[in-house]
Amino acid sequence: HKIRHGPSKIFIAPVSPKPAFEPWLDAASMPDGPERDAAMARNDAIAEAKNDFERKRNNTAATRSRDRKLRAVTHRAEAIFALQSEVEFWKARAVGLGAGVGDWEGLDENVKREMVADHRWDALDFSNDATEEEKRLAKQAKVADAAARSRKAASRKKNGKGVKRKAKDMEE
Repeated sequence: HKIRHGPSKIFIAPVSPKPAFEPWLDAASMPDGPERDAAMARNDAIAEAKNDFERKRNNTAATRSRDRKLRAVTHRAEAIFALQSEVEFWKARAVGLGAGVGDWEGLDENVKREMVADHRWDALDFSNDATEEEKRLAKQAKVADAAARSRKAASRKKNGKGVKRKAKDMEE
């Protein structure tokens, strides 16, 4: 049967940022007793919370990877369908203007191979699959990151850190 509607939009969930967990208590340096037991129980609870978070974050990352592949395949399939329709249109047009239906079979094999190679692409190349919103957000993040690096460099320069000085300047 034919599918008349386009593909559904594939949502790629964002990866959640890592939260700051409470610091560990040094239970090993504590003497035996209820305080040490409480510190060890607290450390175990923190470790369990970290593991749960990392497991969920890893599952989200794996889902993102699968969804990106699915989106890439979906986009490629849509591109193939569009090109196939265009080819059928031009083939019908050419036949209507006098071209033979079997002209492709009569073409030299080297020419056919080169024509096919001109239209081949990597099905799992994700580089052009980002939506406009994703591209805009990535650009904003890149600009914000550059601004933060610039502020940090200016702060270091102001405080004299990371600045190369001559030996005679250091003697003063």
